[in-house]
Amino acid sequence: MGVVIEGLDEMERKLAEAERRYRGAADRFLKQQAELLLGTVRGNTPVDTSALRSGWARTQPENGAIGVHNNTKYAAHVEYGHRIVHMVKGKKVYTGKTVPGVKMLRKSVLQQKAMFRENAKAILEAMFK
Repeated sequence: MGVVIEGLDEMERKLAEAERRYRGAADRFLKQQAELLLGTVRGNTPVDTSALRSGWARTQPENGAIGVHNNTKYAAHVEYGHRIVHMVKGKKVYTGKTVPGVKMLRKSVLQQKAMFRENAKAILEAMFK
């Protein structure tokens, strides 16, 4: 005498399908959100030569995460601010003044935060219908 449970094969197949769909959906979702963030951060980036604005890029999704970055040499100085220095006899001399940061990335992340939650909810609901 034993216990017979039917339908486990079907349930296993459905779970495997949901996992496969979720992985693909998560990557698409991350790419979509990163592109939206890139558009916002480019709009918030000040322009002098346009090198900083065009330097924004994203990584590929990996392990449920995606990166947005700018490899322009002075991007961090514009984001966070910097001291003003002058060269005097080959040495940098601090003038006592600072330039405040523009906070272009921080502002953009805050702007996208509410939309991110709404989009995540919609994707999860669609996945498990």
